[in-house]
Amino acid sequence: MYFRYLDNLIDNPSTVNKCIISSVLVVRYLERIADHATYIGESIVYIVTGEKIMLR
Repeated sequence: MYFRYLDNLIDNPSTVNKCIISSVLVVRYLERIADHATYIGESIVYIVTGEKIMLR
C-alpha cells in the first residue's frame, strides 16, 4: 500500500507538498502497525492451539 501511494506521488510531482508527504508517512506507519498486529495474532493462535499459521 505504501509503495502504491508513493508511486502515485512520483507520477504526479506537481501535487507534492508537506501534507502529502505526511500522508505517505502515516500510511507507512499504519502498515507497520498492521504487520505487528498480524504477528501478535499469529502468536496468540500458536499459544492457544499449538498450530503455527501464517496470516500474511
